[in-house]
Amino acid sequence: MSQQTLADVESVVREAYDAMEKLDVARVATMIVPEIQAVDAVMRTWKRGLGEIGAHLAALESGMSDEHSEITDLEIREYGATAIATYTVEQEYTFAGERHHDVCPTTMVLSQVDGEWKIALFHSLPLRDER
Repeated sequence: MSQQTLADVESVVREAYDAMEKLDVARVATMIVPEIQAVDAVMRTWKRGLGEIGAHLAALESGMSDEHSEITDLEIREYGATAIATYTVEQEYTFAGERHHDVCPTTMVLSQVDGEWKIALFHSLPLRDER
């Protein structure tokens, strides 16, 4: 994998989290493919396509605050016009008035669309709290 590809994909991964911390849903929408599929700690069920993801993002926009994410152990593999980023994200946020702290193994699959990396799959679910 070229260093440029690695840097480009890492930039998209980090930009997506930056946009979510700022609740910039419009920016996130420009970073995904129309056929996106996703599951995360908040939704905990698959959402498929822009309609379902858009509704989820709108709920986050109106119900989430004070989000902070830390990405560690990032590894990126490129397969032609597809890249897979795996990492752990530790997040703190308030959703619907309740404070959360999640540690989530995460996979983001990106596809090149018109020369830009776009998110096609996002899978991030928290590890079970063993306390």
